Amino acid sequence: MRIKNLRSTPATTTIANVTCYYDHGEEGSNLSIFNDAVIAPGGSFPPGGPQYIETKRSGTCATASSLFDLGVKGGSVVRVQELQGNYIISSAPGISMSFNNGGSPATILITLFDGSSAEAAQSE
Repeated sequence: MRIKNLRSTPATTTIANVTCYYDHGEEGSNLSIFNDAVIAPGGSFPPGGPQYIETKRSGTCATASSLFDLGVKGGSVVRVQELQGNYIISSAPGISMSFNNGGSPATILITLFDGSSAEAAQSE
């Protein structure tokens, strides 16, 4: 997962309601790295490239949706939900998301923007 900030101001992201994801380095996954991340205008996070995140597929998570909420402090929140390789996202002003399930692993790109969603789509 990677976040691009196309806004004219810095953005601080939040992560909440993490369900059925490995975290804090478990299995190489670190979703928490995005909590309280400050991303400069025109910048990306993490700066060195995408962060690996992995869903849990055992125990109670074997048939449950994996999900988390990603927000921008003072702004919008989106829910990222995955169930057996299919992603469902809620829409939110100022946040666009794209998923590429064609590779292994799949990639998630989140773009933060000012203005219309057309502006975000043109930047990708």
